[in-house]
Amino acid sequence: MQRRLTVVEGMALAQDIAQNWQQIWNFQARKGDVLLDTYPKSGTTWMQEIVDLIMNDGDEQICRRAPVYERIPFIELLHLMKP
Repeated sequence: MQRRLTVVEGMALAQDIAQNWQQIWNFQARKGDVLLDTYPKSGTTWMQEIVDLIMNDGDEQICRRAPVYERIPFIELLHLMKP
């Protein structure tokens, strides 16, 4: 399956992300938010799990409350999440 790309501000983005680019670009973090930024294919899921463990004082039970993509969602995919 090939994903169609759209160029936005000089960057090739998947169409579903490009359609929501303005919302992503205008995102304003709140005090207390933690933003996780990783290079693609460099252990993003692993880093999400580590950050969640740190934020929950190492309590593995709390960290099992939901799948990692719900606990620490990707900002560029928020439009696909349930409200």
